[in-house]
Amino acid sequence: MLATCVVNGWPTSSYLNPQHPLQQAIVRTVEELAGERVPPPEWTACGAPLFALTLSRLARAFRVLVLAAPGTPERRVADACVRTRSGPAAPSGRSAS
Repeated sequence: MLATCVVNGWPTSSYLNPQHPLQQAIVRTVEELAGERVPPPEWTACGAPLFALTLSRLARAFRVLVLAAPGTPERRVADACVRTRSGPAAPSGRSAS
C-alpha cells in the first residue's frame, strides 16, 4: 500500500484513512472487477478494506483477472496469485478436494 502511494505521489502518512486516494482507488478497482457498486467496506486495523460481495460477483472479479490479456495489470495479478499454485490450497497434510 505504501509503495502504491509513493508511486502515485499520494501522502503516506494518511493512507489508512478511508478517504485517502489509495483506499478510494481500491474501492473503485473492486467495483470494476465485480461489475457493481459495493457497500462501503469495513476497515481492518492494518488498513486493508474488507468488502461484502456475493459469491457470483467475487467469481466474476476473479474471472476478469484470469481472462485478462497477458501482460496487463489484471493478468499479472492472476499470474501471481492464482496461476503460481500447483493445486488447490489446503492445510498441510489435508486434501483440498
